[in-house]
Amino acid sequence: MDSYITELAELIKGSQRIVCFTGAGLSTEFGIPDFRSQDGYWNIYDETEFIFSNFISRQATRVLYWQIFKQQFQAKRIAKPNAAHKAISRLDVIVASRG
Repeated sequence: MDSYITELAELIKGSQRIVCFTGAGLSTEFGIPDFRSQDGYWNIYDETEFIFSNFISRQATRVLYWQIFKQQFQAKRIAKPNAAHKAISRLDVIVASRG
């Protein structure tokens, strides 16, 4: 495992920019709901309800969409960065300080 960490560190050192792709699990731990987990929205609502044609043609779909959006917004508004967010931020500072 240490060799992977060392290799990653070397790649980061040699980079001008880095991008971190994460999954929803990075934030669900802190109360931000996702869509596909056991407690996610698509286990509560039928995801096909939200296809574009339904969204355009059905007021009930739009109302439901905005209800979900409001729940997401409220959760994100009170969320605080966790250890993973802070680690990614530190990586950004390290790379930026070399530029």
